[in-house]
Amino acid sequence: MSDTRRVKSGLKRGSNVMSIAVTEAFDFLNAGIRKHYRGSGDTPSAARERAAKDAGISPAQAERLWKRWRTMASVDGDVYRALRNKYESLCLRVENAAEAMRRGKSRKPMRLIRALRRLAQAWHALCKTRKQRK
Repeated sequence: MSDTRRVKSGLKRGSNVMSIAVTEAFDFLNAGIRKHYRGSGDTPSAARERAAKDAGISPAQAERLWKRWRTMASVDGDVYRALRNKYESLCLRVENAAEAMRRGKSRKPMRLIRALRRLAQAWHALCKTRKQRK
């Protein structure tokens, strides 16, 4: 078998395969969208743009990921890294707030409780969408 045949068949076989990084980047973007969604009257695309700006990526990159994540073979490394870092900082902030509440040092407990509830809802929705994809 020649090398060209092997390469061509390998490319065809791998074209429908979605990378784990694409799925994770979409999940990170989704969590950011849920954080920035303002409720009734707001649109998901406006929340997506706010989440993209907050993460440090362009709204066009977020829209591309949002619309094509199922068919994308890979995601740009800068986009993935920016979304992952923003998601980790959000999780860290909520974990620190929860720790402060446990210690009784929280000055604004209701604000922290609301933040924890929003994160729990986002996490629940993220797990639910992952189960539906499997």
